[in-house]
Amino acid sequence: MDLSEIKGRIREKSNIVDVMAEYIRLQKVGKRYRAICPFHQDTKPSLYIDPEKEMFHCFGCGAGGDVFNFIMLIERLDFMGAMKLLAERAGITIGDIEHKKGDKDRLMEIVGLARDFYEANLRRVSQNHPAKRFLDERGISDRWLEFGIGYTGDKWGGLVEFLNDKGVSEEDGERAGIIYRDDSGVRDYLNKRLVFVISNLRGNAIALAGRGLAGEEPKYLNTPNTDIFHKGRVLYNLNRALPKIKETRRAIVVEGYMDVIGLALVGVKEAVAPMGTALTSEQAQLISRYADIVYLLFDGDDAGERATIRSLPALFAQDVEVFVVRPPDGLDPDELARRDGSEGINRALDNAYSGWDYMLKSGVEEYDINTPMGKSNLVEAFLEPLASIRDEVRRGVFIEELAKVVSIDRDLIKRGVENRIRGRKRATANKQVLSDIKTVKDKKPPLYEIELLNIILSDGRYMRRAVNEINLNGITDQRVRRIVEQASELSGRGINDTRKLMENLDSETTEVASKALFMEIVWDVETAFNDLMSKINSIAKRRELADKMYEIFGSDTS
Repeated sequence: MDLSEIKGRIREKSNIVDVMAEYIRLQKVGKRYRAICPFHQDTKPSLYIDPEKEMFHCFGCGAGGDVFNFIMLIERLDFMGAMKLLAERAGITIGDIEHKKGDKDRLMEIVGLARDFYEANLRRVSQNHPAKRFLDERGISDRWLEFGIGYTGDKWGGLVEFLNDKGVSEEDGERAGIIYRDDSGVRDYLNKRLVFVISNLRGNAIALAGRGLAGEEPKYLNTPNTDIFHKGRVLYNLNRALPKIKETRRAIVVEGYMDVIGLALVGVKEAVAPMGTALTSEQAQLISRYADIVYLLFDGDDAGERATIRSLPALFAQDVEVFVVRPPDGLDPDELARRDGSEGINRALDNAYSGWDYMLKSGVEEYDINTPMGKSNLVEAFLEPLASIRDEVRRGVFIEELAKVVSIDRDLIKRGVENRIRGRKRATANKQVLSDIKTVKDKKPPLYEIELLNIILSDGRYMRRAVNEINLNGITDQRVRRIVEQASELSGRGINDTRKLMENLDSETTEVASKALFMEIVWDVETAFNDLMSKINSIAKRRELADKMYEIFGSDTS
């Protein structure tokens, strides 16, 4: 079975709506679906999916294509990586077509080796060892392997030696972030610490975090950002929590690793953590793909309060309902779970504040709204969070509530928010797609070529006519030309099927095809086809004439 046949089988088993719904929230609109585009700073649903054509297209940033294109973009994979992921999802063995391991695959493999090494270390230490005693005190004594916990060992260099025995170079170990080099030589990044494994959504180990056991500073230490791990883009435990989050449509964001594990031990399995920091905008966007309700359950101390306030604006920018939970008696979530079990956690969730009410209450406590300066400072502090809210109704309600609290005209606040929104649009006008997403660098295809593609890709009868009547010299865009050439090749074999055509296109060309398929032809199709063919063939004749003239006169420059 060749690559094209395997791609076709995977496509048949990978419904584009079902696949995309695993990453973003879809809304049915007529025969299509729409969504907030995850590939640029979308403020309204700009991405559309056509289930019949099995294509998607964003009218904001231009991203588009088939299910393979989507996975390549959302997972940051090459084509073979996307095909392997979808094949595994569909239960298809890709057989003789071996996915060549890329650099990122190799780095994940190395982090996975470190995980295995640390788990083996924890298995070997005695029950009286500080690492085992720590776990016993938190009720994890017989379940640590379930949560992927390990131990570094008691001496420096154990991991370096292990990796060397496994044939891993020091350079690759450094690039994976698990060892480092200093004046003393190559050393393990983590030492004398419990180890927690950070995984991506597919369960691949991508980073490690260590917790000190004897007052080490910092208490928690993450391995550094690498090509496979960016701390602000990943949520600890999301891969394990995802089934429950999808089931309940709620997520509980806690502060750290032990909080996640503490909640899981009492049966609360929707917990994730931003790894010791406030929630970033990318993490908020990630969790909003799967949850309709997000609870912030940070530690009960002042640091937890500050992290809560810093996290709220990122969640306000997403289409989720946000609640703030403050643990009683200043406890950490882990402590609350151990003291009161799942009943205590659920009771705290039931008593949660709305995110907006909590932020407003905190703002009133911070600023003296009995003075003009205090009112001004409070309003100024809320302009950016308000501007981040995409839903105009919700934003309007919050503006009204803020205006009542500070006793000023709501229109003053509204104008300030609108100014911030305009400023955001100007700042992002030239940054529509994230820098690491592959975009088409050359100029866009002419509109008339896109219109012709729309017709021939939507109806096999016009595809047959086009390949018989078109002069390819009249097509100026090379991607459009590749599509028509592929259509011609298939038509010569009696195949006039758009899906079959798509299976033979590269990702860049598929993106152009998706743009064409989502165009609406508002005039008579037959007339449009004839006019467009006439235009392209006329261009071809002019180009051919120009070439002949150049052959005759081009070398004569006198």
